[in-house]
Amino acid sequence: MPHKRDWWSANSVGEQTLTRRELEVAWLVSQGLANQGVAGQLGIREGTVKIHLHNIYRKLRVSNRTELILSAIPNRRKKIHGFPLIRLGNVG
Repeated sequence: MPHKRDWWSANSVGEQTLTRRELEVAWLVSQGLANQGVAGQLGIREGTVKIHLHNIYRKLRVSNRTELILSAIPNRRKKIHGFPLIRLGNVG
């Protein structure tokens, strides 16, 4: 697994900071793992993954996995249903 700093550098968005575990969950989700796969990789329960994802979505102001992944892409703008999604955080 690459350094989380290479993905979301300071792991913060405004005043919200992702915990180390939230970064791990977010990174594994970005690699295409489902909740069950994330849980298996981290040795935690699937319900715990869901809690982490809820907290990540709240902190990053996103509402789903797609927006989470797009928020980590540096220097890109994406649109979903006509609304621009801009990167939320500093990337490396």
